Amino acid sequence: MAPSTLSNWVKAYKAGKLKELGKNHQQMSDKEMELARLKRELAEVKMERDILKKATAYFAKGSLEVRYDKADEARVSIAVSKACI
Repeated sequence: MAPSTLSNWVKAYKAGKLKELGKNHQQMSDKEMELARLKRELAEVKMERDILKKATAYFAKGSLEVRYDKADEARVSIAVSKACI
């Protein structure tokens, strides 16, 4: 909820006009309701995508460190000539 919405409700309550709020509000058409639903869904999907991007980057960074650690271990135990075959 936007802070301005809450602020408007408080102002209307203090002025004794809370019941008057929304009387001029028009009913949304089916197309407008569908558009609003699709906008909410798009926002949710974008948020999920961004979370997955961040998680992928986080786990990929960790796996690179593990790969380099394993390469360092192998370098010590395997002769270069055998590793290059």
